[in-house]
Formats: sequence, C-alpha cells, structure tokens
Amino acid sequence: MRVVCPTCQAEYEFPPKTSFRCSCGTLLSVNAGGEFHWSASAPGGGIGKAVLIVFALAVLLAAAAVAAMLVLRGGASKNVKALRGDITVELRDDAKLELVKVEAGTFTMGDRGVTLTRDFYIGMTEVTLDQWYAVMGPLRGGKRNHPLKNVSWNEAMEFCEKLNEVGKAPEGWKFTLPTEAQWEYAARGGSRSRGFKYSGSDNLNEVAWYWDNSGNETHPVAQKRANELGLYDMSGNVWEWCLDRYEENYARDPEFPERGGHWRVIRGGCWSDGAAQCGSTVRGRAGFNDWNSRIGFRVALVQDK
Repeated sequence: MRVVCPTCQAEYEFPPKTSFRCSCGTLLSVNAGGEFHWSASAPGGGIGKAVLIVFALAVLLAAAAVAAMLVLRGGASKNVKALRGDITVELRDDAKLELVKVEAGTFTMGDRGVTLTRDFYIGMTEVTLDQWYAVMGPLRGGKRNHPLKNVSWNEAMEFCEKLNEVGKAPEGWKFTLPTEAQWEYAARGGSRSRGFKYSGSDNLNEVAWYWDNSGNETHPVAQKRANELGLYDMSGNVWEWCLDRYEENYARDPEFPERGGHWRVIRGGCWSDGAAQCGSTVRGRAGFNDWNSRIGFRVALVQDK
C-alpha cells in the first residue's frame, strides 16, 4: 500500500499491520484492514503551537495533493473524493455513486485460473433509480432507492458513457460495465475471499433478496450484509449485466473480453430466483437490447488504457 507522510510528503510502500516512524518524527501505520493512520510527537511529550501550525499546514497540503490526484476531466474535481481507498462520485440531486477498490489478483473461474493484472473499482451497490435519474434525466419505473430494472445492456453502457462524457471519471480512468471475470472476482471477495458459496455468506438469507424472502419484488439496495469487500446485493435483488458477450466456456481473454454478437453475460440471480441461481459462480445470458424486470447493473471504473 502506498503511504504519503502528511507532514513531510515522504512516500513509502507499506504492507498491512505495519507501523513506522518517518524521518520527520511522524508515526505512520497501516492496520490489518488497509486503513492508514498517523500521529505526530515531539521531544518532551508535547507539541508546541508552532509545530501544530506546521502540522495543520501539512495536513492541508496533503489533502490538496489527494484532491489534485483526483481532478476530473473538465476541472470538476469536487465530483470525486477519496474514501479509505474507495471513491465517491457526486452526481446531482444529492445522488452519488460509491465505488469499492478491488486489487488485482488471481482466482479460478470455471475450470481455469484467471489473473486480473490491473486494480479496478466496482459499484458498492447496483445502480438505483435515483442514480439513473441523476445521470440520464428521464424517469424510469421503480422505487427511488431500489435497483434499476428493465434496462438493456445498451442502455447500461449509455449510462457509463454519459458519466465519462460529463467528466465524472478521474483522469486516466473510465466508467464501463464490469467484465465477467471482474464481476465474479469481486463477488467472491477478491483477495479477501473466504470461499463463500454466495457473495458474502454461505447463508443466502444474510446477503440476498431472492424467492424465499423477497415477497416477489426488489428491495432497497444495501439492506443485507455486504461481502468481504463491502459490496452489497451481488447475490439476488436483480441480475447484473457484464461487459462480455456470452460464450459457453467463458471468454478466451477474460481480462479483455469480446463484446460482439447478440448475447451478453448476466450474473448474480434476482428477487424471483431460487438459491441455485444466486451463487457467485452462476452464469446467465440475455440479448444486448433486451428489457427485463429481473435485470439491472452496477458500474465499474477501470484504467483507460
């Protein structure tokens, strides 16, 4: 993990559960969950007023540096802020997109190993009606904080492209749909996976709205327990579009898949499915221009090159 000392701006690479005193005297630490903390000390057990002023200025400079790293196309830097390594994108009408960082890694998908060589971000929740309205304008049927449904793959991609057009992506990044490999890796908890059958638990009732508990309808996002990465509803609520075209034996290049043809991959199961359809490894397919009350999507944020 890259750490910048807020006092002197020195840079270090830290593994989790590490503490280190910088040459300027600031104590830097990263806990087991990857959260960065720091504290300052001075000889004699106290910090003088002048030192406090220096530290305050250093904190302001560090915050400015972080903001500069997240400057958006078009100069709209206020639209994005860092949040414990994750990203929050401000939309409008108090709507926002929260995205969770997923570190690169290797896992088994189907009967073969897949390596994702690049970190990426993925939506903490499925895209809601509020978020759709804030970006696209026209109102769609549904309840405000429920996942959007009756949305085609083409329309989901239009939503991502609109975010890019209006400067919501950090420089060098772009919004898109997650690939099937990115989706499954994230659903299974990424590098923090505990090997659950469903996304976040072996008990589906803890993490999903499905046939047995949904009352035959969608539910507000983020009401069930999150998975190991802090992602909600990757099992149940609505199926989710992936970027890939559907291929029987998975994409030949899972990290950079093809997207031509008629069929697209859907993942995760939904409110009207039984438990068998809601596992993290279960696949489905639908036509790229199909509307279906059981299908929605979540966004991914990936490197542009």
